Amino acid sequence: MRIDLLNYPISGSHWLAYCINVLTGAQFVGVDKSGTYECAGTLGYIGKTHGQSPGWWKSFNVEKDALIVLVRNYKECLVRQRKLTFDAMREDCLGVQGTNVDYVAILQRYDEMPKDRRILIYYEDLMGAPWGEISRLLKFLVPFGFMHSGMVLFMQTIEQYKVYSRQIYNAGVEHTPCETKGEPIFHSKKLSQEDKLKIDSFLRVNYPDIFNKYLVRYAEG
Repeated sequence: MRIDLLNYPISGSHWLAYCINVLTGAQFVGVDKSGTYECAGTLGYIGKTHGQSPGWWKSFNVEKDALIVLVRNYKECLVRQRKLTFDAMREDCLGVQGTNVDYVAILQRYDEMPKDRRILIYYEDLMGAPWGEISRLLKFLVPFGFMHSGMVLFMQTIEQYKVYSRQIYNAGVEHTPCETKGEPIFHSKKLSQEDKLKIDSFLRVNYPDIFNKYLVRYAEG
């Protein structure tokens, strides 16, 4: 049995993983091309992936494994990925055949899992109401062997922890520095209102079940 954190890029997984590590001691590990952990064994580890490897989709067992899915406003994620028009987003990021990372497929995988082996965290709730979301996540992790401590102190000093987390993230060389500092609406300000509505409509029409269950909160208006 394994437990993985799955999210579309630029959804805040670094901060969520940091919170889990501080409070439970869990170590996060990458997932290789075959879909297995880049370490020996799984005990004490949580896999961290964007689902970009076909091997992950094959190796992850929907019935036996557990899944944390982190979701952020699709307009924020996609614009951050430098997709500044609706057409670019539709072609490259929204579930079109042949893409490496698929925003919708992540939620489809979540949707098909047993309810006791999955948890969905919204980035906006994690940043806006951290006590409730982190508490809910910690409770989910207990049956999988991840005990926690220090929640009160963590919350008392959470702003300092955010600074530490950003410093670690920004020290990485494989990505651009964090710019939002937790703001829920930042990158998508670059989009025209017309393109925002087109993106909403595309998801609502092509993936109505997923949209109505998990994404309607991000629709304009």
